[in-house]
Amino acid sequence: MTDVVVTGVGAVHPFGRGVDALWAGVLGAGTGVRPVERFDTRGLPTRFAAQVPEDVRAALPDPDAEWSFRYALAALDDALADAGLDAAAVAGAPCEVHFGFESPFYDFAAIGHRLAAALAGGRVDARRLAATGGDDLAWGLPERFLRGVEARCGRVETVSMVAAACASATEAIGAGLRAVRSGRVPVALVGAGDCKVNPIAFGATAILQMTSRRNDSPETASRPFDRTRDGMVIGEGGAALVLESAAHARARGARVLARLAGFASTADARHLTDPDEEGRTAARAIREALADAGLETVDYVNAHGTSTAMNDRAEVAALKRAFAGRAMPAMSSTKGATGHLMAASGALEAVVCVRALAEQTVPPTLHFREPDPRCDIDVTPNVPRRARLEAICSSSFGFGGQNACLVLTHPRSNLGRRADHEREEARI
Repeated sequence: MTDVVVTGVGAVHPFGRGVDALWAGVLGAGTGVRPVERFDTRGLPTRFAAQVPEDVRAALPDPDAEWSFRYALAALDDALADAGLDAAAVAGAPCEVHFGFESPFYDFAAIGHRLAAALAGGRVDARRLAATGGDDLAWGLPERFLRGVEARCGRVETVSMVAAACASATEAIGAGLRAVRSGRVPVALVGAGDCKVNPIAFGATAILQMTSRRNDSPETASRPFDRTRDGMVIGEGGAALVLESAAHARARGARVLARLAGFASTADARHLTDPDEEGRTAARAIREALADAGLETVDYVNAHGTSTAMNDRAEVAALKRAFAGRAMPAMSSTKGATGHLMAASGALEAVVCVRALAEQTVPPTLHFREPDPRCDIDVTPNVPRRARLEAICSSSFGFGGQNACLVLTHPRSNLGRRADHEREEARI
């Protein structure tokens, strides 16, 4: 099995577009949280979200695609450019594409308008009708994502859409890691997109009491691990990474940003929505990702940290189990800055981790004010820290106990390296 490296990253997010703007926002520059004005929120208990700026939205490509796909495809454009790859270069080698999405059914407003127009004209596309139900990931909607991929890369070996709630992006990145590591392809394009700032999804999360109700102070409403947290802040956007075998990246003289050294996923299989409060299965995902990378520990954990009462407690329990008997790594949740991008959160946070390795900086948990006795670990409150970072774990924990973890290492570190068969054979 060969080393897998990251050679390009891209992101669309509540601070705008691009990794520089994302990193500045994560460190505390400005806010992407503001009142929702795209639709009427009167009567809803939550009336704000972490939103992609309207000028950025207006400039995005693929206008016929759902917003989840538009965010993901724009991020993919940026990641390919960052990696120095164009369509011809991607098409010149076998490539797989794995992207995470929760049900794009939640792009309901756009779909509903199209259906209403079709019904009014007496024309109904059966596939489009099916795509408004629970099977949308298997019907019409993937066509538009696939067309977007093919417009950028030509035909590729495999395109998959991964749906695993808030662990979707991390599962998709893991699929790309396995594809390259196994030698099946030298290049994998991975990431995710999500848009739940629309009437159906936004209203549902608010009514289900998943979101913060701090309408008087939305900018500080996302406060992971804080005793006064009262729910998540919905975010939107997309992120993408280019993965390559180390040999392929070397051969084309690519700049290596990080090494993707490990991945694991587990499932609690305990409850429809709630995680295991003892964190047992989530801890196993962390330990197995470390083992997959050949590591005992890491220097920093980018926590899932949603700012909900139960999930934050369960994650702290998982971290204590996973690192029992070892020094607890530095930890933070960057959702204090970005809000919760749901299916896309793991991809956005993987991009943050790549930049953290480059900057040798632990990003903070913003808006942390009061320690919670049940979350009694150091969460890097409010201010970033300089630190020696060679290995990072990025965790994603989804609805119902879907747990997925990545391990990334610094490109110049020997940690997490695997034997490159071609190189070893050349030495022999």
